[in-house]
Amino acid sequence: MRNRSSALSWAALAIAIAAVCPTLGGEPTFQTPPTIRPNPNPAVPLAAIVSFETAQPVQTTITVSDGERQWVLEYAADRNPAEGLPVVGMKYGKSHRIGVRITSSQGVTAESPKQLEFTTPEKPDDKTRIPPVRVMVSKPDRMEPGYTLLSLRRVLPRLQGERRRRMGATFGLLAAIDHNGEIVWNYQSDARISDVEPLRNGNFAFVTTDNRATEIDVLGNRVGHWYAADRPQGEADGIPIPTLTMHHEIDELSNGNLIVMGTEIREYDNWYSSETDPDAPRKRQRVMGDVIVEFTRDGKVAWVWKALDHLDPYRIGYETFTNYWINRGFPGAWDWSHGNGFFHDERDDSLLISFRMQDAVVKVDRKTGEIVWILGDHSGWPLHLQPKLLTPDGEMSWFYHQHMPQITSKGTLLLFDNRTFSARPFAPPLRPAQTWTRAVEYEINEEARSVKQVWASQGPAIDRLMTFAMGEADAMPTTGNVLLFYGSAAVVTDMSLDWEDVLAPGGGQDRGTRIREFTGTDPSEVVWDIDIYDSSENQVRWGIYGGARITQFGAHPKN
Repeated sequence: MRNRSSALSWAALAIAIAAVCPTLGGEPTFQTPPTIRPNPNPAVPLAAIVSFETAQPVQTTITVSDGERQWVLEYAADRNPAEGLPVVGMKYGKSHRIGVRITSSQGVTAESPKQLEFTTPEKPDDKTRIPPVRVMVSKPDRMEPGYTLLSLRRVLPRLQGERRRRMGATFGLLAAIDHNGEIVWNYQSDARISDVEPLRNGNFAFVTTDNRATEIDVLGNRVGHWYAADRPQGEADGIPIPTLTMHHEIDELSNGNLIVMGTEIREYDNWYSSETDPDAPRKRQRVMGDVIVEFTRDGKVAWVWKALDHLDPYRIGYETFTNYWINRGFPGAWDWSHGNGFFHDERDDSLLISFRMQDAVVKVDRKTGEIVWILGDHSGWPLHLQPKLLTPDGEMSWFYHQHMPQITSKGTLLLFDNRTFSARPFAPPLRPAQTWTRAVEYEINEEARSVKQVWASQGPAIDRLMTFAMGEADAMPTTGNVLLFYGSAAVVTDMSLDWEDVLAPGGGQDRGTRIREFTGTDPSEVVWDIDIYDSSENQVRWGIYGGARITQFGAHPKN
């Protein structure tokens, strides 16, 4: 709140000066010359701060050059340069020359006579902190402009048991890379990060797997901090939000509120005990269901939606009986819905929610809380929900264990389709080598209650790349390309492998992570392809939860 207050005060000062002394507003001057210093926050090492004082509020243009690239950072008149302006976009181990220009409210400019110099630190050799990036394909003239923001996580396979879990759980990395795979900004957190969301104010919001939500600025300074009030870890130093967890997804609504995924536990009699044997004995079970929570930045809850109130608690999916929630502090809680992404459609104030274990995307009217439609495999739905199902129009294939629904600028629905199992209980799943991960795009006709598949990224035409967990597909607004984040990926060709083999920790396949940018054409073409894989003896296994293409720091294209 201090940053916002100072910005508002500076803007008020600009109005007062213009009113009392309009001639002064047209003559920008440096009262003190610009200086530069390293970012004091070690969480963001590739940043610096330029400071100076002026006689009146000014717009500031900072030009940065490292001898190979040149870029510009713009700051409006409500940013007080005496408090410091971030310099970001720099790479490791580079010397930079930095120019500063100021502009008055009347459009008159002044240039600092002396350029600043700044050298960034060398890239750390420690592969447990910075991942190795390999570029296989890069066609920047056909790519969506901007940097690629990644939410990265790590596993150290050489460690065992609690040490391995702790090393993964207490580290998260956000990194922005260019088309050459070089890091231009990174932030290290004290917990594993799931979704990251670039905000309208230029900050970033993210959720961590210890049930917290955090907003930071580009220097890594914490601006806001919230936590699930009933989380297993107990109280934190932020604002409590009444929910059991915060997981997977965070977003900012147009009203400025934040919206996250939470959960609740309910108990049901005569519930399943197996996802492969329909005749297995039934018993009373603890069931984890998703809860969507909208809250203001000061912690007031504005809207809540509970999946168990609207969907069938007895419709289970493959991986329901894993230890996902048990390992996160909820003994005996089975994974019924596993929400893993949502999208707020401002056109009609609806929410599209992806439920991994239901293999379905559900559209919810936020005004009434009612389900508008359900997109997904038609098997297993109760009679009262069957009228909500969208009927296929023409040839199409269902998605399975999908992530991150998104409405594109064309009004279509884009999904990251993991295709894990490629079946619903109690039908037998395909083997891993028989399927592949893709992005898929659907056209939905709400009046006819129909759905048509209009595009899919290439699969076996390139390789059988499988992403067993995580992942995201983003539609690019300028080029029409689609950016895919393959969270935990492997090319699986061994027909002898079953899902138990490839899903076991450290088992079955060597897994790194992959990012590809496809053209939106049919057939699609890969214009960017990178992997993040450590092949060293002391291997670090990296994964990507998801990410975004950002045109510059402080700006994020929204469809």
